[in-house]
Amino acid sequence: MRRFLLIVLMFFGALPVYGQTDALKLKKIHTYSFERGYYNTFLEVNGDIVGLVCPNLNRIYLVNIEKKTIDDVQFSKGRGPGEVSRGPFGIALMKEKLYMGDTDSQRFIVYNFKTDRLKTNKYQGKNVMKSIYGYPDNKIMMTTYSTTGIGYFIYDASKDRILHKYKFDKPLQNNFRVDGVPAISGRYLVHANYNYGDLYVWRLSDSELYKKSTVIEFSETPQTKKAKMGDMVGTIPPQNVEVKLVEIANNPVAEDRIFLLMKGEKDQNYETNYVYDYNFLEGEIVGKYAIDAYSTLIASNSTDLFAYSEERDKLYQYRIEVIKK
Repeated sequence: MRRFLLIVLMFFGALPVYGQTDALKLKKIHTYSFERGYYNTFLEVNGDIVGLVCPNLNRIYLVNIEKKTIDDVQFSKGRGPGEVSRGPFGIALMKEKLYMGDTDSQRFIVYNFKTDRLKTNKYQGKNVMKSIYGYPDNKIMMTTYSTTGIGYFIYDASKDRILHKYKFDKPLQNNFRVDGVPAISGRYLVHANYNYGDLYVWRLSDSELYKKSTVIEFSETPQTKKAKMGDMVGTIPPQNVEVKLVEIANNPVAEDRIFLLMKGEKDQNYETNYVYDYNFLEGEIVGKYAIDAYSTLIASNSTDLFAYSEERDKLYQYRIEVIKK
């Protein structure tokens, strides 16, 4: 769920000029509290605004980190104009608008910050839209499905046009193999596979898969299994996962590093009260930073990392500081 990740110069600011192996520390600068008992599913950052999707309350929280305030956008459930049938599955925060991904109806529900109104934009693409995320220059990145496989599309909603496609290396029979979340890091699109302990990496300038990077070496390959009579689905996700990659966010210090949340299923050395700093080009963990609570979502801008704890119903804001040598 989404853990978007809006990476625009407007979102990030200019990238700091640091070495690619600089050590970091996280300094907590603020904590935001939300209504108890209602989980949030997607976390996105656009400059000074952080968005959190709360499907149970039919709202999108909008946190202004400069003013330290929390507002929200309310929506209704349904298939009528301006209504969300289920989800939404991802949001894209833009300068004047907020896009919500309505997967079941294959459309966008758009909130205009100036007019305070919701409207519906039909998605006309041939591929099935799954989740959406923010992308530079007021564009949308979406996960898509089709008969030929799974991929990412960069979509210009204002023109209803696909600008770029990023494809996995081949069509897959096992969709759980690429079930995961993305982040944009400099010139790269990085996809974390939930159940297989690895990352897929594309150069933004190239549609073909650039490389795979193994974060955790599993002792045995995760295996899906056929559902039994009475199960709600035909295939069950892998059950023998040793470490699950929970969430991913860009690391503004260097474009070849990303932040990861990892949860040990069999290997208890990994827990989500730590954020892991991973160099995906070199294939190594270069840092591990403690955070205040077990978290399910992370996102970042040019200076800060945000971690949402479902356990505590809080959003923690950390300043990313380089340790000077």
